[in-house]
Amino acid sequence: LLIMIISIPTSVCVTIVVGYFMAKKALKPVDQIRRAAVKISSSNLDEKIDITGRRDELGRLAETFNAMIGRLKDSFQRINQFSIDVSHELKTPLTILKGETEVALRKEREKRDYQMLLMSNLEEIDRMSCIIDDLLLLSKADTKDIKLNIEEVSLRDLVMDVCMDMKVVADRKDVELQVGEMEDVRLKGDELKLRRMLLNIVENGIKYSHAGGKVSVSSYKNGEYAKIDVRDDGIGISEEDIKYIFDRFYRADRSRKRESGSGLGLSISRWIAEAHKGNIEVTSQPAQGSMFTIKLPI
Repeated sequence: LLIMIISIPTSVCVTIVVGYFMAKKALKPVDQIRRAAVKISSSNLDEKIDITGRRDELGRLAETFNAMIGRLKDSFQRINQFSIDVSHELKTPLTILKGETEVALRKEREKRDYQMLLMSNLEEIDRMSCIIDDLLLLSKADTKDIKLNIEEVSLRDLVMDVCMDMKVVADRKDVELQVGEMEDVRLKGDELKLRRMLLNIVENGIKYSHAGGKVSVSSYKNGEYAKIDVRDDGIGISEEDIKYIFDRFYRADRSRKRESGSGLGLSISRWIAEAHKGNIEVTSQPAQGSMFTIKLPI
């Protein structure tokens, strides 16, 4: 009884003390993670949780937090760049409108001069309207606020119609638009949005082709998917730029900014493909052309 009276309280006390210090040591990395998380904000996303040498659950937790912070940093950078690009895209036509209007008001001019000014201003207004409409479409897409009008679509008829529409654009630039193999595939989708997606891709190929070049379009069945290949022999895309070309307002060829549209066409095309449970892949090399492959489930 005496041994029990002495040993049991002693064992309990020793266990409590040892357990406290062991728990404190074991939970120290958790406190490090907590302190690091408190310090991290949108202005210092370079902060990392440093738990060197740990290969246990806490080490993996820290690695997961660091990966999440890296993704947040990338998202913030994209948002900031997007805001800058939107401001620039809208500022350019507004600057042109202001400059031309100021020049017109400096002195009396002929009626024809005022008509030319108004036509030029209308072009810039149309450009801004197009940018705003595209941004509104992408914003609705981000919030899942767009419903697709699903119906049966003949892929061959769709591709042929788009190529006929774009032939005028191709002829204007002296680019040959070729229609290759057209397999008769039927799929479920929103025909208007699929048409817009394909128009954007074909127009992009024509836009970046040299005079005298060619753009070829073909469609075929591949397993449970329908594929559309749009190949051009234009300026191509560098390896560093390929992963960014679907970003909003991104252009690999900055020297052609004004004539290259709003920079939202490929972003819209990718969203339409993904909304139909498909995707768009790109292969390209500088000065050797590009091939966009649209993949849609049948």
